[in-house]
Amino acid sequence: MARMPPRNELGPRTLVVGALLGALLAVVNTYVGLKTGITDGGSVTAVLLGFAICTVLVRAGAPAASAHELNAIQTTAAAAAGMANTIGLSGAATGLYLTGASPSPVALAALGLGTAALGLGVAVALRGALIERGRLAFPTGQVTAELIGALQRDRDTRRVLPLTLAAVVSAIVVWFRDGRPAMVPALLPVPAPGAYPDPGALGYGFAPSPMLLGVGFLVGAPTALAIGAGTVVAWVVLGPWLVAEWGLAPSYDALAGWLVWPGLALILSGSIVSLARERGALVGAALVRPSVRQLGIAVAVLAATVVVATAVLGAPLIAVLIGVALAPVLGLIGARVVGESDVSPAGPFGAVAQVAVAPVATTATGILVPGAIAAGVVAHSAVGLWAFKTGHLLGAAWRRQVVALAVGSVVGAVVAVPVFLLLRDAYTIGGAALPAPFAQTWAATTRVLLSGTAGMPAGAGVAAVIAACVGAALAAASGPGWRRFVPSPAALGIGFLLPVSFVVPIVIGGVLAAALGRGRAQVAGALPIIGTGAILGEATIGTVIAGLRVGGVLG
Repeated sequence: MARMPPRNELGPRTLVVGALLGALLAVVNTYVGLKTGITDGGSVTAVLLGFAICTVLVRAGAPAASAHELNAIQTTAAAAAGMANTIGLSGAATGLYLTGASPSPVALAALGLGTAALGLGVAVALRGALIERGRLAFPTGQVTAELIGALQRDRDTRRVLPLTLAAVVSAIVVWFRDGRPAMVPALLPVPAPGAYPDPGALGYGFAPSPMLLGVGFLVGAPTALAIGAGTVVAWVVLGPWLVAEWGLAPSYDALAGWLVWPGLALILSGSIVSLARERGALVGAALVRPSVRQLGIAVAVLAATVVVATAVLGAPLIAVLIGVALAPVLGLIGARVVGESDVSPAGPFGAVAQVAVAPVATTATGILVPGAIAAGVVAHSAVGLWAFKTGHLLGAAWRRQVVALAVGSVVGAVVAVPVFLLLRDAYTIGGAALPAPFAQTWAATTRVLLSGTAGMPAGAGVAAVIAACVGAALAAASGPGWRRFVPSPAALGIGFLLPVSFVVPIVIGGVLAAALGRGRAQVAGALPIIGTGAILGEATIGTVIAGLRVGGVLG
């Protein structure tokens, strides 16, 4: 891609538009993360919406947005969108609530900002080695740069139309499902095993959810079908057997509390083996030598993060120091994995930190907070490197991107935590409405580390061992050729953790996307944008409805 000379892209319009879009995407990722655990980086959405907003402003007399300005907008917005994951609102932070802790929301936001700063430091240190000299792919960064270049060439606002229409239709459907008047049923029945006397209470059915159809569009048929296969094993085969033969209560809480263990084992074992297979991505990064000023900033951020984690959140100092020491190392390793696979291993690496601090921690907070720090650094370093890849391809000034990333991180923290609290008050986190699947795995891992198998329901430990073996075998068998048809153990594990009502539309969306996109390149390219719009619409209006419920406007 042709490089363009850098210009001052950080004007007021750029930062305001980027911050507004980032706030919207932070809402979306907080909501979707608690629903499905599957979130989107937001770069493509931010480029399309930023381009549309700037086009409207041009008609009002403002200058047209340059490629560098669009890049700064998406950089700011993507950093804000990523803060839901960096803070751990779909993972470790919510895991604290699930284990009975009541952390200060302000402290969670502060801890998230500290880990975000450390993650950006890792990204800056690796920018030259992995992007300028190493030339790793970072596919998300490449796609974003190509989209910005295409918009600059044709200035075609029709590219935004599929996303906008999908978002509007999605919002309308969800309002008439969850708002007033309630005209769309929240759950459509499907045939259920006889062991389930009240399938609806288990979330056993089909949820008419545009967002979940959109998730299917984004993840594609192979992943969607793997999630579906996991759900069949968990909720169609194991669930009725547990009720009939083991006397488990036919309730969502009882069954989900058992099924989380084999689901967690599938996700962790598959992730660990997959990372081992990518061992070539785990070494060989030469770091940028930091200046005295940069070292001073890093030390100040580290000190502030430790203070928040220990004095405010109550984690033991030794455990926090281990987590802080591991975080940059795991961030360095994770950065190369992201560069080659475009997948951030934040969750598995967070589990590594949990295990590392377990010998010196005696509380859930002592295990989860260091894990949150490590996972947050890995997650936000990926956000930074994706942005730097886009900027490198466009010839942008990377130091200005650092400013945009910092602004976006603050915006994301300020928005995501209150949205989480709103959703927590409107729904039951970990229940059928917001299952928080990855937060459940964080909480489950913590319980095992604290109490061993005594913290598991009867029989769940054996199931977890079997599932771990299956996940490792599947991950070892995956690869090119015919082995690409091997289902993803992580996707199978997610199927164990989500209600049936969520998985049915995800599977339909994945299969429908494959059918519509086969042999139609233009349609195939539009489907992820349509899926993103559907997610955007439902998450936005869903958060509004949650606010109306908490305020007593809706019952």
